[in-house]
Amino acid sequence: MFGFAEASENIKIVSLSGSIYAEYCSNVCHPPATVRFELRDTSGGIIFKGQTFFEKNGEYSIPGLIAGETYTIEINDSSYLRMTLNIAIPFTDKYNELSRDFLVTPKKIGAELFFEVSPFKYKTSKLKEGFNTFNDRITELIRQNPDINFEISCFPENDIDEDYNQTITLERCRTLKEYFVKKGIDSSRLTENPNSKTDPMFPPTESKGPKGRRYTGSTYLIIK
Repeated sequence: MFGFAEASENIKIVSLSGSIYAEYCSNVCHPPATVRFELRDTSGGIIFKGQTFFEKNGEYSIPGLIAGETYTIEINDSSYLRMTLNIAIPFTDKYNELSRDFLVTPKKIGAELFFEVSPFKYKTSKLKEGFNTFNDRITELIRQNPDINFEISCFPENDIDEDYNQTITLERCRTLKEYFVKKGIDSSRLTENPNSKTDPMFPPTESKGPKGRRYTGSTYLIIK
């Protein structure tokens, strides 16, 4: 049905498996996703179609991949945001089995995309160095779903001064919006939601973390 490689002396075959989870409730829980997906080769041709199921822990399995090649997994299911994920198969001198899990975001008003790595430096609205490296998945989700609008929601580090918190989180919202606009996102798709209180889902901890890992307030994109 599809063009998988056959094992030979010169072609080394790799299989890829894992689970696809739905991004609900920020990063608190990720239930298995029932979702359809396609695998494409470098020419853009579809070489595999599959579907995962909640009842089977969202598991998928793709056989017959060629070591050293790059493939694209494309989520094109009406229930989820469209997403493409590049999979680079490493070189190997024998048959190998790889495993990779990933998240898909429900196409649902109010669904939240949580920035697992804070975009901001401590108590400022300045983006961290390397911000795009850690959060390029979110940028690509915005780009690949031009029919969806998002709300940028930022929370402060503490509850000491609500007026200051409102100011700094508004600046953070605007900084992120400016970043996405520079990446080619239409500004009309992005609204701002600053917060004067800390995130009730992820409040600050009493213990101090190491430098560089201090609590800097939560950041979300919310589907509008």
